[in-house]
Amino acid sequence: MLALIIALTFSVASAEWAIFAQHGAASQCTANSPSYFALEYNECHVILGLEARMTDGTTYNYYDGSDCEEEAAYSAEDINDCFEFEESQYAVAVATGLSRPVNQNFPFATIDYLGLGCDSSDMLADVRVYDADSAEV
Repeated sequence: MLALIIALTFSVASAEWAIFAQHGAASQCTANSPSYFALEYNECHVILGLEARMTDGTTYNYYDGSDCEEEAAYSAEDINDCFEFEESQYAVAVATGLSRPVNQNFPFATIDYLGLGCDSSDMLADVRVYDADSAEV
C-alpha cells in the first residue's frame, strides 16, 4: 500500500475541491466534527473498488460499485445542507471551491492508495483532512 501525504505545498493544476465534515447522525451536523474528508470536483473517488463518491461542488452522489456510471444509491442536491453520504453516515460541506484539499483551517490531508497508480480510481479510503488543531501533533 502506498501512502501519499499532502501538505500545504500540494498543488493541483486546475482542480477544485470541497472539504466535508463527517457525522454519525443528521442531528449532529451542526456540531463540530472529529472527522473530515475531501472530494475533488467531478472526479469519481473509488474506495477499495467497492464504493464510489463524487461531487460537482453543489451536488453529491454515492455509488455502490467501482465507478460513477450507475444510478446513485445516495444523492444530495445541496452539499451545504446536512446529507446522508453513505448508509447512516451524514456530512455537510465546510469549505468549497478550493484549489487543493487543504486550506488555512484544514492544513493537512492524507490519501492512501491500493496500488502504484496514485489516482482517484485506486483509493484505500477517502482523502482524510485534518483541522488545524488535529494537525498540531
